[in-house]
Amino acid sequence: MTKDNSTLYLVEAKAHLSELKSKISAKNPNSKDLILKTMKEVFESNYPKGSFQMWTNEYYQLANRLTFLHKLNEKLKIKNINVKLVLLNFVGDYTYRPTCEEKWNMHYKEVFVNMIGMEIPKKDVIVVNFPVG
Repeated sequence: MTKDNSTLYLVEAKAHLSELKSKISAKNPNSKDLILKTMKEVFESNYPKGSFQMWTNEYYQLANRLTFLHKLNEKLKIKNINVKLVLLNFVGDYTYRPTCEEKWNMHYKEVFVNMIGMEIPKKDVIVVNFPVG
C-alpha cells in the first residue's frame, strides 16, 4: 500500500519460466464452479480476444491473479484505492534454472497474446524483471 493509501500492490514472484504453468486444481465442485464463473466474467469483460482454455489449463495461477486484481479493483473503487499487480521475475537466479531477461520478456509477450489477446495487459499490471544473478 502506498503512503497515501491510494494504491495497493499485489506481488507475484517467479524465479523460472516453468513456475508459470499451472492448471485449475480445485477438487470441490462448488468451489471449482465459483472460480470458473468468476474467471469467465473477468475474461469476457476484459480479455474477450484471448483463450479461456489457457486460463484454466495452462496459466491458471496467472489467470487467478488477473481475476483477483479486477475483482479487488471493483470492490476498492468506492474507497478510491487502485490495485496493481506486479509480476516480479528474478533474472539469472543461479540456484535453480537461471532465466535471462530476454526469455522473460519473450515468454510474457507470447503468454499474454495467447491468453488475453494482447501483448500487454490493459492497465494495472506491471512486469518487473529483477536481476539477482
